[in-house]
Order: sequence, then C-alpha cells, then structure tokens
Amino acid sequence: MKKLPGVKTFIQPGIKPIDALCAWLEDAYDAELITMNEFSDHLAKMMRFNAFHTEANKALQVAEDDMQFIPYRLRETAKNAVLFETSSSYLNYGGYVYVIIEVKTGYIFCNHNKLFLELVIEQGVSQFDYDNETLMLRWYLDCMERLALGKY
Repeated sequence: MKKLPGVKTFIQPGIKPIDALCAWLEDAYDAELITMNEFSDHLAKMMRFNAFHTEANKALQVAEDDMQFIPYRLRETAKNAVLFETSSSYLNYGGYVYVIIEVKTGYIFCNHNKLFLELVIEQGVSQFDYDNETLMLRWYLDCMERLALGKY
C-alpha cells in the first residue's frame, strides 16, 4: 500500500465516544432526538444490515439484534440553515435531515452529504488505522478532502 507521508500530520488519531459525537451534533445544530419508529421497517432493516457489514463490525461482531440506534431529526431552523441551502437530498425524507448513529459499531447514516462528512471527521479515526494506514484512514482522509473542497 502506498504510504501517506505528510498528510497524516493533520490528524489526531482517536475515535470519539458516541455520547461525545451526539453532544457535538446537538451543539453544532438544532438536532432533535427521535425514535426509530419515525422510520419505515425497511429503513430500519437497512440500518441494521449496513451497520452489521461495516468495516468496524468485522472485528466487533455485533449482532443485528444487539444494535442500538440513536436517531435525530434536524428541522429547517436558523441554526440549521446551511444544511438546507446546500442539498436537496433531505427532500426524500419528508423534508427533514436525519442522522442515525449505531452505538456499538459507530455506523452513521445521514441523508445530507455535508453533514455526513462532518460527522465522520468529528468521529475520528482509530490509532490502529492511523498507524497501519488502513482503508479506514484513507476513507477518513477522503472525507476530509471532500469537505474541504466542497465536494458533497
């Protein structure tokens, strides 16, 4: 694998705990905690399937039935205005922006690309991925680049 000289120096490795990630979201935006009942059974099944098949869960092996999701809805408010100016993807979800975070795997679903990139970057990258320059580090760096360049 090609080494990543210089680029890594911009990163402080470490995964933010889920409660801290949620606190960041609630501080940065008007994020309303909701229940998974707000979503269709199909979407809930898709969330479990996707979280189960994440790179992180290859090692964790969290069963789909043991997963816990924290869902948020972000309405169009002054604090959230930037989200509604930059994307129309939320229109497919009743006109709201949603964030769903799985507690044990760290899987993130978000129907807004810019916010998704912000969440991934805020979540961080593990020391293992940093030290070994894994695919997860490369994906993290790609997310940083896309956000910086406005490619969302």
